[in-house]
Amino acid sequence: MKRTKIFAIFMLICLAMASTIFFVAADGCNVTEPTLSYSISAVNPRLRYFIGEELDNERIRINSYADNTHRFVYFSDAAVTITGFNSSQAVAAQTITISYGELTTTMVISVEAVLPERIATVTGFRAEYEQGSPFDYRGTVTIRYNNHSTRQLLLSDPAILITGFDSSEITDRQVLTIMYIPALGPPLETTINIRIV
Repeated sequence: MKRTKIFAIFMLICLAMASTIFFVAADGCNVTEPTLSYSISAVNPRLRYFIGEELDNERIRINSYADNTHRFVYFSDAAVTITGFNSSQAVAAQTITISYGELTTTMVISVEAVLPERIATVTGFRAEYEQGSPFDYRGTVTIRYNNHSTRQLLLSDPAILITGFDSSEITDRQVLTIMYIPALGPPLETTINIRIV
């Protein structure tokens, strides 16, 4: 019984000493708040523009390194400033600066001229002619451009050239070449088939 009391007193003294040491150590420490550091970056930005286009309302990501969080802000936000964007002429590399408060990032875009890529379709044309009859200019040519837009021209348009038509002989298949001659860029062509009966 005497040993148990001595052991209990010893344990209480040890516990009291450990508590005192802990509180003194804790009181002597200077605990500082973590410093937040941030960065911003454009989120999957569009890097290819065409002459005359406006800057897309992209997003920027604001990253906090201290607590490993992020949030998104759009270019149109009043706190975002963008400089360097100019789509009035073609340029291979244009640096745009995006600022949000004191944070800044850049991205490099290209501005391209809008050029025709191919003749997408020829529709509404006359596919069968009687022998000796003249060419019928009814029909539409659809031109596809590098900015994914399209334009429709009549077969009678001065920019459209048709070659290969000959109705002097009967044939089940005559191949005509339809050529588009644009103001900018190389000529484009495709073919259609007609019959002479």
